Amino acid sequence: MPTQPLPIALVSGFDAFGGGSVNPSEQVAAALNGQRLGGHQVVGVALPTAFDAAWPALRHAIKQHRPALVLCLGLAAGRGAISLERIAVNWADARVADNQGAQPTGQVIAPRGPAGVFSTLPLGAMKRALQKAQVPVEESLSAGAFVCNHVMYQALRHARGRWPVGFVHLPALPEQATPGMPSLALAEQIRGVRLALQAALRH
Repeated sequence: MPTQPLPIALVSGFDAFGGGSVNPSEQVAAALNGQRLGGHQVVGVALPTAFDAAWPALRHAIKQHRPALVLCLGLAAGRGAISLERIAVNWADARVADNQGAQPTGQVIAPRGPAGVFSTLPLGAMKRALQKAQVPVEESLSAGAFVCNHVMYQALRHARGRWPVGFVHLPALPEQATPGMPSLALAEQIRGVRLALQAALRH
């Protein structure tokens, strides 16, 4: 008898932006692509860091792979820990332009949508898994108001509770960090996201 395909855990990252040459979220998603975790096959995809293009790209990947879980990753330079985001807000307010030159200020994402939507990932279990492994981790209230938040908000509204969705912000890599800026090595970021994903899949 043919073997049944494993359910998919979809992990997305973003391409480099703001003049940078790398984005750890893209690198972590690529490193996890093809791995088997918790009885799931991980599919890693890269999204453009652009308000008008990021969500359509993720929506296409969701339609293509029909995942059992979606974990979105992004870069939050200046943070020193892997940040588990609790809520996405219905608001776009960019301090810098995205990769297509768009810089919305004070705009709602969905005029008829809720003011905020909460992550449906088991953040407590994910946090405990990283703490146990001594990986720097924190819970963060909001995913901000840039493209990361935009994607998290749209993905949660699209899922409507049919599969878990959440967002994790990653620190800068050591080679990206300016003097005094906290950072985390890529290998440690990969390990941390893998552990967080495994915890999410167990729950």
